[in-house]
Amino acid sequence: MSRPKKRKQVPTFTQSQFAARLSVFLKAGIPLVESLHLVKIIDCKEIIERISAGQTCSGALYSCYKVNPLLFQMIHIGERSGTLAQALEQASRLLQKNLDQKKKIVGAFIYPGFIAIATLGIAGFLVLYIFPKIIPLLLSMNIPLPLLTRVVMFVSDSVLHHWILLSAVFVTLLAVFVVAWKRFNFLQKVALDTVLRIPFIGSIFRGSIIAELFGPLHILLANGESLPNSLALIGDLTSHSFYSKILSDATVQVNNGGSLSDFFQKISQTKSRYIPKLISEMTLMGEKTGGIANACEHIVTIFSSEVDESLARLSQLIEPILMLCMGLIVGSIALSIILPIYEITNHLTK
Repeated sequence: MSRPKKRKQVPTFTQSQFAARLSVFLKAGIPLVESLHLVKIIDCKEIIERISAGQTCSGALYSCYKVNPLLFQMIHIGERSGTLAQALEQASRLLQKNLDQKKKIVGAFIYPGFIAIATLGIAGFLVLYIFPKIIPLLLSMNIPLPLLTRVVMFVSDSVLHHWILLSAVFVTLLAVFVVAWKRFNFLQKVALDTVLRIPFIGSIFRGSIIAELFGPLHILLANGESLPNSLALIGDLTSHSFYSKILSDATVQVNNGGSLSDFFQKISQTKSRYIPKLISEMTLMGEKTGGIANACEHIVTIFSSEVDESLARLSQLIEPILMLCMGLIVGSIALSIILPIYEITNHLTK
């Protein structure tokens, strides 16, 4: 029995380009098969063969490539409703918007990361190269060394003479953490809860997750998908297990005839860091006016703005904090070298 063919992974940026270009060709009146021939973003040969054999576009794409479930679902909805071009355009916009949001967040942490690496590099050079050359001189003087110098000496000696053991311990702990992270969901919840408590960073993290959840929900509802099915799909789509559980419970509530706003209100009373009260208020307005899709769009706009504001404030605060940390680390190491020299000078003058 032959093994099923392994599907190829497609980057999010490529998926967005594929959906946008295919949408343009379909809007121009070009048939689907010919449009796929013209796309050239990904190899569509096998997709075309499957469509020609009677398979749907969504099914053919899913059989050949690993794509965002939202893109697959949007193509399926577009085929079902006869609005494939519009569905592809909406999917492309949403994928690109999520990608741009992630780029903003990553970009905000590039400079802090560079400063942190530079600080560790300077500290490592002082501790592992400069300090060992001075230690013999300090020990030969038979003078009491300051506590700071003894601490740095211990670190330097440990890294230089026991680096294999330290590396083995680090790799072991990292492996244990990775296995535990995948196996025990409570660790992910603890980590998420900790991150959400951090000023600015918590707002960035929460806002990006909420925008990532309610953006696709708005698109699905606007294209006629039912609320329970949309909630279930978004719950399966997210990589955050806690939010996946919330959306799964919301699906059950709505399927049983309950109100989505009531469910979010109960969650916000005990877990407001995860689901703010604003979400229950917005969904309540959507239920009263019959426009939950529009309410989801407003939620995305509000929390995307919160992410942008938090990123701007964090950028203003992080530079002086990093400079202070860099000064403390490098200054402490420099003092551990200077203080013994000062003691030697005092000893020689006596």
